[in-house]
Amino acid sequence: MIHLLPSTRAVIAELGKQPPGRKAARTLAASRYIDFPSGPDDKNWRRQTSTAIKDGSIKATEKLNSWRSFALDLAGPEKEKSPRLLFARQQSRLLMNMAGGVFENGGLSLDRLSGLPVIPGSAVKGCARRLALAALQEWTIGQLQPEDPQNILSPVIQDFKDPAEMLLQIALVFGWSDLEWQGRDDFDSEKKWLEKRPDFAWACDTQWDQIREAVVPKLLKHLHLEPKPDHAAKPWKSLPHFAGTIAFLPAYPWEKDPGIDLDVITCHHPKYYNQEAGYEDAPDTEEPVPVIFPAIAPGQTWAFLLHPTCRAKDSHLTHARRWLAHGLETFGIGAKTNAGYGWFEVPDLAHEKEELAKKAAETAKKAAEAEAEAANYALRSILPDASVIQTLQSLRPDQLRAVINKFTVDKKWWPKLPAPEAVPGYHLALLEHLTQKDRQLYETEKSRPNSKIITALQELARLYARQLPD
Repeated sequence: MIHLLPSTRAVIAELGKQPPGRKAARTLAASRYIDFPSGPDDKNWRRQTSTAIKDGSIKATEKLNSWRSFALDLAGPEKEKSPRLLFARQQSRLLMNMAGGVFENGGLSLDRLSGLPVIPGSAVKGCARRLALAALQEWTIGQLQPEDPQNILSPVIQDFKDPAEMLLQIALVFGWSDLEWQGRDDFDSEKKWLEKRPDFAWACDTQWDQIREAVVPKLLKHLHLEPKPDHAAKPWKSLPHFAGTIAFLPAYPWEKDPGIDLDVITCHHPKYYNQEAGYEDAPDTEEPVPVIFPAIAPGQTWAFLLHPTCRAKDSHLTHARRWLAHGLETFGIGAKTNAGYGWFEVPDLAHEKEELAKKAAETAKKAAEAEAEAANYALRSILPDASVIQTLQSLRPDQLRAVINKFTVDKKWWPKLPAPEAVPGYHLALLEHLTQKDRQLYETEKSRPNSKIITALQELARLYARQLPD
């Protein structure tokens, strides 16, 4: 038997008396009108509750109109083109606040009055902050460099001369608490340090002490503070709590209510996860348990609103916007992002991605050219002398084949490859000889490490193998 508060039981009882066709509000269906299981064998209660949330009534028009008006007023004269507004299109289902509310592992983040889905400002700020710290960490450990076309995070660090400058901007944009500046000597053991070190220290990795030493004096100067006398050796202890210069406001759909979808996750080994005796090896003897829950449907555009405080500089808004845009595309937002939920596409990054792809193509082209030049160098090192080239230049392709067919292993001038335009047909005739007429030289050279002749032959095969006669 499930024991309910009298007020909750009364609300549920009144729900059953509603006229036919009338639906409960989406927010009430998710927080008050929960269809609790009638007993241990009730397998349908989650579906009924999720369906009630999905079909619940909403008041989207009024809320969206007021939200758009508020956002555009805050954006200023540039309106939708303002850097304070960032638009992103939801590419997959979104899960927000699943652990919150009465409905276990099925909560939703909904606007209380309208029923519209909402992404809390704390989640928006966390998405941007996570991306910024992840990029800083990759930079400090050497996995990320500015102008790196192979890494999608390279644009994130291009505006900073070094990791210390980036941490300074991260601290100002997002703020900090006093615990954020702790070091190794604040923990009893290396294990505790690695487990509980602050985010700033994690992002700076082994450079934490040096970067902290460089950043803290600049923050104190920015705040017009002097280190306290007893903090001379550890000036970061004089830093007060700081809230950050950019306010991350809740995000709402921009065009219309995206709607609610029903999703399901099936647990195949509940007794194994509950650590029950006899199920330590997760045997395939348990009945799968489907868990149905509501999710925000994909396909809609969301508006993320960033508001600079009176302490913000223009660069702070630029950094925060870039970090948020990349965070939405790189890490997603909400729950179960590793399973594909909560991913967004940001139109503002399209040009940036095109430039990155262009640079990657240019880098690949240069690498291919360098590889070809290295191969050509190997070929030039075994070229025939000038008199041989002059002789070869005077021959027709069929005469070239006849000459090459007379080559022997003793004549060391054979593999030298003049430029293709200098002796038309020479390369193809040589490849034909080595692969179809006389393989003795190849068999001799292939066992020798770093054979220039084998390198030359590989380059010939890459360029001319398809032109060989059948």
